[in-house]
Amino acid sequence: MSNSVEHMLNRVRSFFPRGKSDKEIYNLIDHIYRVTSNFLTLPDRSKIRFKLSKRMVRKTGVFRFKYLKDGRHDMAIILSRKLLIDTDSNAEPLLSSLCHEICHASNFVKFLYGYCELTTHTGSFLEDMTLLNNLYQGVKPITVFHDIPVTFKWQLQCTDCGQVLRKLLNRGRLKKSHCHSVCGGLLQYVKIEPGNASCNHLFACACLSIV
Repeated sequence: MSNSVEHMLNRVRSFFPRGKSDKEIYNLIDHIYRVTSNFLTLPDRSKIRFKLSKRMVRKTGVFRFKYLKDGRHDMAIILSRKLLIDTDSNAEPLLSSLCHEICHASNFVKFLYGYCELTTHTGSFLEDMTLLNNLYQGVKPITVFHDIPVTFKWQLQCTDCGQVLRKLLNRGRLKKSHCHSVCGGLLQYVKIEPGNASCNHLFACACLSIV
């Protein structure tokens, strides 16, 4: 293990994102990206944006790209603040999710050069993920899905049959106001009592998003 990798992993293990300033968090993200770029085919750091999203609560991250009219490409990695930053964990889940999205970015760049097909979680993506997992040992591995403990606060429940359609972190606007079952009853938000809200849930680490 090189000194740059060891230094980065030690920093990740001792870094607890909750309460840290955005500048400190983005500095860590930048550090991880620069170390990882030594091993993968990645765009120059100035050509990819990073963003922490408050609204992203059903996946930990996403890699987005857009073809611009002048022939350039707009690339961004968006990470969930709720699932990766506002937690009591250290930065290992952040490292795992970020590297997952970096593998997508690498796959996209190699696709532009004609080296491989543009895939989701196969081919070039899996090769890069395996490479990084072999390099970044002793921390949370990079996976296609994360098993993250989440405290749900609300559940969407039918007022007639009592069926619970889903559990949620926050309330939102109801897109469908009727039960999916045959009863056709109205849906409502019901607050989950403390102590019954903790649940392990698989969150997709993300996928490609073409804008």
